[in-house]
Amino acid sequence: VYEYPLKCRVRAANRTHFGVQYPMSTFCTPENFVPQGYIFCTPFQFLSLECDKTPYQVRTALNIEATTIHDELHTVFGDEAPSYRTVARWAQWVREGREEIEDEERSGRPVTETTLDNIEEIRSIVNDDPHVTIAELQEHTGLSYGTVHRILSDHLELRKITAHYIPKQLKDYQRDERVRICKENLSRFTEGGWRLSDVITGDESWFFHQQSGRKVSNAAWVAKDDPPPTIIRRN
Repeated sequence: VYEYPLKCRVRAANRTHFGVQYPMSTFCTPENFVPQGYIFCTPFQFLSLECDKTPYQVRTALNIEATTIHDELHTVFGDEAPSYRTVARWAQWVREGREEIEDEERSGRPVTETTLDNIEEIRSIVNDDPHVTIAELQEHTGLSYGTVHRILSDHLELRKITAHYIPKQLKDYQRDERVRICKENLSRFTEGGWRLSDVITGDESWFFHQQSGRKVSNAAWVAKDDPPPTIIRRN
């Protein structure tokens, strides 16, 4: 892979550095005979093996740009090579004196909290109380805000919509009576017995002794294709 005039023979085996496994064939030169258990490598590769350093560390120590290192890795591994941003981040860490580049432990709860049991627990709570808030779900389940929100939106595919207010809920006989009156008035217009000027219209005003709650508190979790909930404002 690397064009160097000098080649050294060293004993080698499969090595794994920074989560990437380097097989013996990585550094082999097909045009030369390679005895079993040995590989041909360049001085740079020999240094990497003898010093137990990865190619990223050696190349970075030689002030090789991250772009060049990424191109060399892409030549060897093709699409399986790390991305340029990953190589650049590793090179930066090496320049800062860091030996290992595994991700450090992060604060907060792990993503593994999104389990089937947690999903079903939140589903059950929402089914019992569609108006429940994320803060209340956190208190019930002990999960983080992000985990609860991810379960609601990604796994349960729910969205919270403010309920629609309606003035009152009519019963079936009241609806039938309104339909009957409308049909009767329409027939009078059709027969010429009434004129539009004979109809007097007016508005209604409702005054409530008890509020139905704020709109935020009336918001409910609904599925993506379900209609929004309704609340009757009449006491």
